[in-house]
Amino acid sequence: MFNLAVGLNGYTVSTGIISKELNGENIIAKPLEVDEYMKVGIIMQKNIELSIYAKVYVEALKKHLKYTEIL
Repeated sequence: MFNLAVGLNGYTVSTGIISKELNGENIIAKPLEVDEYMKVGIIMQKNIELSIYAKVYVEALKKHLKYTEIL
C-alpha cells in the first residue's frame, strides 16, 4: 500500500505509528487537523496466549498511543 501511495503521491489514514527503518524516508506521519479520534485494538481467541512478538507489539502500541484500552 505504501508503494502505491508514494507512486501516486497519495495518502492513507492510519494510527501514525510508523517505522522509518521499515518503510523508508518517503513515508511520513502527519496529524490530521480534525476533532476525531481513531480507536485501535486487537482481536484474539479466548484461552490463547499472545506470542512474545504480539506482546512486544502491544506494549509498543501502549507507549505510543494516547488512549489505550485492551479488553
